[in-house]
Amino acid sequence: MVRPFLVLVLLGFGAPAVPDRGKLLAELVDRYLAEAAAGRRDAVHAKIAALAPSLRELAEAAARGPALPPAPTGTRKIELTIAADGTRTTAMLTVPRAYTPARAWPLFVASHGTGMTGGMVHPFLEGLALSRGFLLVSPTGTAKYRDRGWCFTRRERSLHLSAISRVAREYRIDRNRVYLGGWSRGGHATWDVGVRYADRFAGLLPVVGGLVYRDLGLVGNLAGVRVHGIQGALDQPALVAAHRLGVAEMRRLGLPVTYEEIPGRGHGFFRDRLPGAVDDLLAHARNPCPSRVSLGTHGPPANRLFWLEIAEFAGDAWRPGTPIRIRGAKEMGDEERRKRIRDAVRRRTARAEAEIDPGKNRVSVRASRVRRLVLHLPLALLDPDRPVEIRVNGRRRRFSGPPDLRDLLDDLRARDGDRTMPVFGRVEIAVR
Repeated sequence: MVRPFLVLVLLGFGAPAVPDRGKLLAELVDRYLAEAAAGRRDAVHAKIAALAPSLRELAEAAARGPALPPAPTGTRKIELTIAADGTRTTAMLTVPRAYTPARAWPLFVASHGTGMTGGMVHPFLEGLALSRGFLLVSPTGTAKYRDRGWCFTRRERSLHLSAISRVAREYRIDRNRVYLGGWSRGGHATWDVGVRYADRFAGLLPVVGGLVYRDLGLVGNLAGVRVHGIQGALDQPALVAAHRLGVAEMRRLGLPVTYEEIPGRGHGFFRDRLPGAVDDLLAHARNPCPSRVSLGTHGPPANRLFWLEIAEFAGDAWRPGTPIRIRGAKEMGDEERRKRIRDAVRRRTARAEAEIDPGKNRVSVRASRVRRLVLHLPLALLDPDRPVEIRVNGRRRRFSGPPDLRDLLDDLRARDGDRTMPVFGRVEIAVR
């Protein structure tokens, strides 16, 4: 006679639960990425290594993302910390009622104008967020800066990136559909942040705000980013010119851009134009791992684009604040002098053009005014089981070291929670 408890075991009721290996790995990855102390990260890494996962298994576990509980919907004020200096501020957040953490949602970051707050511009897009189905966050700049116009500082840029991080801790956002837009001061912010952190955004919506000439060498970073600008033709001439400058540079580089310059209107919010512009952006998603990357930079922390990083400049690379001397400038007219200065900025900006050929497992780079590069080898484009051929300015080398799980984990931390481009190696290269 079979005893009842034996029947239960045979049926599986009394058997010990088999742990979900993928779930366990995902939880360990989450702990590693959340842990600030290096020693504790080492302990978590040891537990991951003990499971002996393959590189792709670890990447798949990371891609699951953290387990997020249901979170409030509707509109509310939230607090956030600006990562650059630890300053605290607030933001308005709108989450559609249909939100569920079961899927990823688009996120729009709205940047306010001079003397305003996030709460003052939030209503311009709140209805669209609810009807189109995206999350909307409108951070408020700190008092030191918000009444002074856009000051092009690291702290101001960090405000917008920190707002993304803050929302992503509580809500499941689609990292390939993050958008940035703003009005006046916020329009300048959109260009300024967008060209420096182009791999964070799928689209930009600058309204009555433009590009400064010193950033001309960074516009090429926007390849793959949808840009839709709105400008009143009767606005201050300098603002119109700055907006036209950014648009013209994108067109010169062959990058797609939509620009609406509205006759008979000046400096304003253009609420009647926002639905079409937002729909234009929402139709475009970021490619999380492009095979071709063009990076221009003025230096850290905005010196990486996807898998390409410029770690050190050559001595003749131009940096903001450095005077540009044009021979014969005193004899030139204003327009000719401006043209020469812009050409010099473009020419002397540290730049690298890189392309991956997945079939040949090859990375090719052309770099100018660069002393040292770092390549973060992406798993989506390169085979870690084959030697990777690397060509920099015609010089060849190979990477054939064993894939390192720690490289993957540390790179995920460096990318601030963006898990869409796992890497298997980090290669530093001296450029000659």
